[in-house]
Amino acid sequence: MGAVRFARMILTLPVGAGLEAFTGRERELIAWLWSECVLKSRKREGRPFTLHSRYLQANYGRNYARFVQYLLNIQAVRLKPYANGHFYFDKHSRRFVLAACPGGVQEVEISERTKAAQLRKRGAQAAELCAAIEGGVHLLNVWPQLSIDADAANAYLDGLERRLNESGEIDLRPSRKGAASPRERLAFRRLSVSWFGFNGLSFNERTGRVYSPLTNLPRDLRPFLRLKGGGPLCLVDIRNSQPFVLAAMYAEATNDKGPLKAAAAGSFYEVVNARRPEMSRDEVKLDVLRSIYDSRLTPKCEGGLALVEAFPAFWDWVCRERSKAGPHLAIRMQKVEADWVLNVACALAKGGRFIASIHDAFLIDEARRDEVERALSAAGVARWGVGPSFGFESIFLGEGVRRAAPHLPSEGQNAERCLK
Repeated sequence: MGAVRFARMILTLPVGAGLEAFTGRERELIAWLWSECVLKSRKREGRPFTLHSRYLQANYGRNYARFVQYLLNIQAVRLKPYANGHFYFDKHSRRFVLAACPGGVQEVEISERTKAAQLRKRGAQAAELCAAIEGGVHLLNVWPQLSIDADAANAYLDGLERRLNESGEIDLRPSRKGAASPRERLAFRRLSVSWFGFNGLSFNERTGRVYSPLTNLPRDLRPFLRLKGGGPLCLVDIRNSQPFVLAAMYAEATNDKGPLKAAAAGSFYEVVNARRPEMSRDEVKLDVLRSIYDSRLTPKCEGGLALVEAFPAFWDWVCRERSKAGPHLAIRMQKVEADWVLNVACALAKGGRFIASIHDAFLIDEARRDEVERALSAAGVARWGVGPSFGFESIFLGEGVRRAAPHLPSEGQNAERCLK
């Protein structure tokens, strides 16, 4: 069997004093690390991103600190202090923002050797981290069944770029609330496509969440996903998932099931929204989650104040729980949510049948939709006496994609069937 050949990969390398001290292989790794920083920053639309030393050592070896220090020295990135003024969240985590990179950049072609080595490292890290999840091996085994049609995705992005050059604007949904330009959002999408095959699964021990290339993939690129030997893909998500889990924790502690019933019916945000009808549901949702993740006893945003009015006893409990020692309430909520979702995902992945989790959602073969919803409901009922409601999205090449790339399949046709 011949050696595996990867698609050509050209990355940018920040240039500055001290670069000559690195070997050619090390320069490739610095370019790789820099691209990861750019990907994280663009996903967060310029807001700070976090790098973890364990992750860096697993992927860049013992010299990772030299690579990071080089980027700091030439002002390609800079440390960003936390709200308390500290530069360190803990001894393993640092927060960064992209900087001006005054020395400019140069292109570096990544060798086959480096690409293969990085892929092996990420696979080994995924195996190590997912071993912490009972049944996590099943998720690892089925993950290679999913790929992205990079040629079709880049053709779509080429079409968007032509429109941007001609008209000066395109409508691209932000990946996070931020102020990135359309061109920056387009660049983030190109990075997401090129990195899809090199980002395996990883596990955050603190929140219990599993991360994958899907978590970096913008919604408009999902139609280009392909499932080996599978049918049409779909996304099944838990409606009001974080309010559902938090309300379930509240019901366990107080026996008050009012907020849980609203979340289980998929109407938690609508109940809050009724207190501020001038706001959109999306605005209310952002404010509610911001208030829960914050530490203020009285929210500063209108949606948060509406939450207090709609569920006053629930909010009092949230404030009491946040004042307790240990992990923040929001982190505990994420851990409960992740345990619930991942236990179901691991069980459904047995036997090699594809399933991928995206925090509170599942990417699956559309034929398995009912099976997944039943399993999630049963797990919810077994734990809290009630199951959630669900949203559904069929993954196909829709109107927006066809306008940007008319040669691609028509609406209603699934990427797996049409992009071979």
